[in-house]
Amino acid sequence: MNRALQLLSCTAAVALAWAPPVHARVTRIVIDSVTPIAGQPYEQLTGRAFGELSAHHPLNREITDLGDAPRNSRGKASTSRASASASRSTWRPRAA
Repeated sequence: MNRALQLLSCTAAVALAWAPPVHARVTRIVIDSVTPIAGQPYEQLTGRAFGELSAHHPLNREITDLGDAPRNSRGKASTSRASASASRSTWRPRAA
């Protein structure tokens, strides 16, 4: 699972590095489970992404009820989403 987490973290870092500046960001990624896909060299990663965004930014005005959302200590609205994706399985545990 350590290898899967490293791959996901690297992918997220690259995606965020090339993203244009916005007033929203991912603050934390949690991998809840890593499940092998039978007969395939892939694993299913299931997890959650947490983030925050500014309710005052003009591009966020179209988000319904964002102005009424509770704020964190930085004055941003907190968000979360669940996700699942397939990843090529290259990490294998060592034989005992």
